[in-house]
Amino acid sequence: MIQALALTRVLGISDVERLDVSSLLQTETAPNPEVADYPDAKYVNYKPLGISLCYEMTPPSSTKSLAFIDLFSPPSSGTRRPRRKQAYDGYACPPLPLVFRFKNTTLELPPPPAPRQGKKLPDNIPTTMERSLIFEVDDHTTGKDFVSHFGEPTKKGEGQEGYVPPFMEWERVEIVNDEGKTVEVGVMVELQEGGSGGGDDEAKKGAALWDRAGDWTWVGLKLFAVSSSSGL
Repeated sequence: MIQALALTRVLGISDVERLDVSSLLQTETAPNPEVADYPDAKYVNYKPLGISLCYEMTPPSSTKSLAFIDLFSPPSSGTRRPRRKQAYDGYACPPLPLVFRFKNTTLELPPPPAPRQGKKLPDNIPTTMERSLIFEVDDHTTGKDFVSHFGEPTKKGEGQEGYVPPFMEWERVEIVNDEGKTVEVGVMVELQEGGSGGGDDEAKKGAALWDRAGDWTWVGLKLFAVSSSSGL
């Protein structure tokens, strides 16, 4: 089990500070990581644990700080596309679930976009949604599950076939710390095209991507710091 709050707390630390990855992921030990150090960024990859840490230069400082954390949930070998290198290649699945804890069960929804000229918004558009206090992300969690707990994403992209998968991003997700205080973290989720959705293949091909992506499972989850966030 991984606590999202524990990962959120270490965002922003310097690459010269000791980071106990086994404690963060609640595992007995952590293997020696693969490290790739560049002038502007440093990647520390624990592939057997399904996690990658990215430290970036933050001028005017001469050191790098932890900018984001990637977790990977690779699909089974039978569903991977051959001869295409993916970001999760070589990674195992982390010790899931990844647990998000919320302050309340009611989530306020952003206002709908303004209608096009000559059009009218439907009546009774919901302004809130209900969710559970705890969201446990496992390897079967779908795009629809994320939306039902985080709300509509701040941005999303359809990706690029063979290179970048479809993704959803939330600039601010509010979770609670041990004292019940709200903490904000950014979350981006990449989806495995084809995922776990059932149904007729021809019908799937004809549907718009976001009509289908709700049933797709995730392959990558990124946590990043929110500017001017407090309570970490």
